[in-house]
Amino acid sequence: MITGPGARSALLAALVNPTLAVVADRATWRALWTQDWEGVQQPPTLPPVDFVLNSVRVVGLGRRGAMGYSVAIDSVVIDANGAVLFGTESDPGTGCGASMGTSAPVHMVPAPGHPPASEWRIATVRRDCGP
Repeated sequence: MITGPGARSALLAALVNPTLAVVADRATWRALWTQDWEGVQQPPTLPPVDFVLNSVRVVGLGRRGAMGYSVAIDSVVIDANGAVLFGTESDPGTGCGASMGTSAPVHMVPAPGHPPASEWRIATVRRDCGP
């Protein structure tokens, strides 16, 4: 699994705009990875992906006004019509307190083949931190 951070500090740009993408080539992969890690002095090495056999699915929530947000790609179901991505966005709820900074949660996963994205199903849940 290839994952971006669940939250970013206010100093980092990350993927500031909401992003739903199917990456099918190395140039696009490198550009997206660079954009996601913009502002980090020593970003992680670009993970290798065999784009002959695979693509990468990307979900980015865009900039949020506080910390505590996350996103996860739960599964990618591929059939004759394309691919349906199932994911979960978690938002801070009751008792979480106000965090300083902003966040831009991102999750990236490789998937076999290059089927078109026929549907993105992202459920939103609120995660309470206290009683």
